[in-house]
Amino acid sequence: MSGILNGDLIVWENSQVTFDGMINGTLRNRGGTATVVGKVSAVDDPSGSTVVSPDLQSSE
Repeated sequence: MSGILNGDLIVWENSQVTFDGMINGTLRNRGGTATVVGKVSAVDDPSGSTVVSPDLQSSE
């Protein structure tokens, strides 16, 4: 998935999500694998694997 998300992104148990862009909300990991290339307002990761890295192509 890519773009700008205004809201929460929930990653459920045993699922895998890759997001390229900006999440104006909370990434909530509930036992899955989440990878974000870009920016996230907040991360709630009580279980699972979450990786957030800056957008390498950003001019900021």
